[in-house]
Amino acid sequence: MEENAPFENAARQAIRDWNWHVNPKDNNRGVDFWFVPAVGENAEQCGDIRIIMIYDSAEEYAGETVNYYSHNIVPSNHDREYVVIRINMCYAPVNNFEEMRKIINHEIGHALGLAHNRDDNGTLMYPYYDRSTAYVPTRDDLNGIHAIYDSFLG
Repeated sequence: MEENAPFENAARQAIRDWNWHVNPKDNNRGVDFWFVPAVGENAEQCGDIRIIMIYDSAEEYAGETVNYYSHNIVPSNHDREYVVIRINMCYAPVNNFEEMRKIINHEIGHALGLAHNRDDNGTLMYPYYDRSTAYVPTRDDLNGIHAIYDSFLG
């Protein structure tokens, strides 16, 4: 995680959002995420889900999730080596905590395996900017997570 207080605060809150919404009873089912700030020369080499800031005016997106696979495996949703969430500070609402939180939450959804939901602009995974899009995971988003991971969690 790069040092930038508004960005870091929004990322920390997004991780708390996913922790609470996926496992609100905190029943130790193994679904918690841990925020570990990684700063310095090797920061981009730390973590299974890496959230980084970029400044790229040539790319017209606020957030992007990129999966990286080991060269020894055939890519599938569960065989990723790590995921990088790139928040493009040229297009992200740097001074708007809630909007930054929404973008990071949306990208964490992709990192966890969720696709866009083009049918419901009230879900977190709606792909277009809309003021009515959720800031936190909705029931639809959580149903997708449970469909992916419940078989692993027992």
